[in-house]
Order: sequence, then structure tokens, then C-alpha cells
Amino acid sequence: MDIYTTDAKKTNFLKTPTFSMIVAGIVLFLGALCFVPEAGFLRTLPILVVCGALSSIAGAETLFCLVVSVVFNFSMYLFRGSHVGEALLFAVLSVLMVLCGIYVSRLVLLYRKTEKKAVKKKCILYSAYALIAIIAANAILCGNIISFAVADSGNTKYISQNYKDTVDKKFTAYSLFDGQYKTYIGFVDGDTVVGDGNDCYISRKNGKLTDGRRDFFEDGMLEAANRMAALVVSGATDAFEITESDIDFADGEILNANSDISEYHDRVGYVISFYSIVEDKEDFVKICHDSLAKFREYDYPYSEIVFCAGNASDVLFSMTVKPDTELTKLSGLAEEFEDNSVSHYGIDENTVLEYWYNK
Repeated sequence: MDIYTTDAKKTNFLKTPTFSMIVAGIVLFLGALCFVPEAGFLRTLPILVVCGALSSIAGAETLFCLVVSVVFNFSMYLFRGSHVGEALLFAVLSVLMVLCGIYVSRLVLLYRKTEKKAVKKKCILYSAYALIAIIAANAILCGNIISFAVADSGNTKYISQNYKDTVDKKFTAYSLFDGQYKTYIGFVDGDTVVGDGNDCYISRKNGKLTDGRRDFFEDGMLEAANRMAALVVSGATDAFEITESDIDFADGEILNANSDISEYHDRVGYVISFYSIVEDKEDFVKICHDSLAKFREYDYPYSEIVFCAGNASDVLFSMTVKPDTELTKLSGLAEEFEDNSVSHYGIDENTVLEYWYNK
């Protein structure tokens, strides 16, 4: 008699709401693990839809499933270091995916129970609409499996060809805010571990390669280049700032700890912003002339220089010069732009020419 009683208790427990919540909690937790960027290709699949359906089949309440999904996904995104806004966005998406799974599972159940053809047809249509909508939303925010596979394969091949065992590949994920698939990497430079916070990656967008390892060494080289270029310009004026610089690399060209800026001086481009007030175009041309003359005087190499300045009337000036640009022809290169929404760009030391920097 005791044996039968014990079996009955076990059977009853499997049918209790507590057991349903435990099952749903485990399923939704596993689904949340597959929804963070570190999950790789799993993130591109609507796994949370399946998790929602399984939770519903297990008998868990809808509200419980939605609350648990929000908590798990929001917490995991915050734990990995995502911004609160990003964590909230994907927590909302997770809720919609779980809700879609619950909705579709109930439509399937209704389809199996009813004998009416019209109802069966509606069940199929509504399920299809819901799945198409949520899969599309997931593809927009998390990427799609085909593009993921292409990007991951290309980035992995690039790493193996150029870095072999010096770079540790972590994972590939779609970045919604950058609109590209990034393969996150890590490497060691002396005593420094680079990429530990998922801030170093390799990607391609519109044919342009971003190599996080190369960028790391490039930043150090550009610091030296900017200091030297600043010394050159200071011979003409003290009212300036080098607001941007970069090196024109060939596709697939890499750097390492032994790379020296002296080998790349003639491939460095600068954006130099003057923050003293220029009254008119002639003033701007004169300060550009004096600065460029110093580059020629010191025979300092560069690939391109963009000079920028503004006046008290919010008139912005720009000029792009090359190594072969003649000093006597600078006036014809100066361009003028007006933007009434921009207030006194380039007037004080704490102001960066954002208008030009973002063009």
C-alpha cells in the first residue's frame, strides 16, 4: 500500500504547477544562453520560440514564462557588459519570441482538437504569420544564419592565414548598431591581454576590413605620428588640434609589436582643426598655407591632410591637400559650408569640429 501511495505522489508532483515552472525555468534559461552574442550561430535561430512552445506544453503559465524570460535575458546581457538600452531591447525581443512560441503551440493544439476546416486553416495561417514576423525580427536584430556562416568563415580564414596561433578566436556575432558580423578575438602583447572585454574584433563591411589586432598596434603608432605632426604644425600656430589620423593599409596587411611608424609616415592621413577664430576664407587659406609650409620645410611625409576651421558666424571651411599640392594654389582648394544648427565650431580649445569629423 505504501508503494502505491509513493508512486501516486510522484505522479501527482509531475502534474503540479511547481513542476511545470521548474521545467519552464530550465528551458527558458537554456534559451537565454543561446540568445547572447557569445552563442554564435545559435543566436540567429529562433530558439526562444521553441522554448516558449515547450514551456507552454509543460503547462507553465504565460505570465510566468514572460517574466522569467525578461529576467534571464536582461540579466545575461548586463552581465556580459552590454549597455542597459541594448539589454532592454533584446529582453523585449526575447519576450516576443517566447510569446510567439506559446501562441503557436496553442494554435497547434487547437488544430489537432477541432474538426472544422475553417478553423484549421486559420490556425495554419496565424501560425505562419506569427513565425514569419518573429523570425524576420530576429534576423534584423540578431542576423541570419546564412550571412553569419559566410562572415564567420571569411573572418576565420583571415585569422588562420595572417595570425595562425597568435590570435585566439572567441566567437562571431551580429552587431545591430554597426550593421556587421564581428568575429571577436583576443591576443597577448607582452604583459597586456588585449580583447578581454570583447572590444577587439575582425569584420568586413562594404568591402572595408576592420582588424582589431592591427588597430591596436596602429593606435600606438599614430600616437607617435600625431606628436611629431603636432610639433611641425606648432611652428605655424598653437591654436590647432589633430582630431583624426589613420594609416592607409593594403587589404590583409598586418602589424605587430615590432612595427615602427617610420615605415608608414607617407601613408598617414591627418585631420587638423584650427580652433582660433578665422574671419574669412583668406584667413583660413593663410593658416593652412603656413601650416603646410612647415610640413614642406621639415620634409615631413604624409598621404593627405584635411584642414578645418570655423568663424563666429558658423561658417565652416575645409581644405584637402596632398604631398604634390602647390602652396600657391591653396585658395582654390578651400571650401565653405554653412550650417545654422552648428554653434561656433572651432572657436575654443575644448571644441572639436564634429561637423567635419562626422562627414
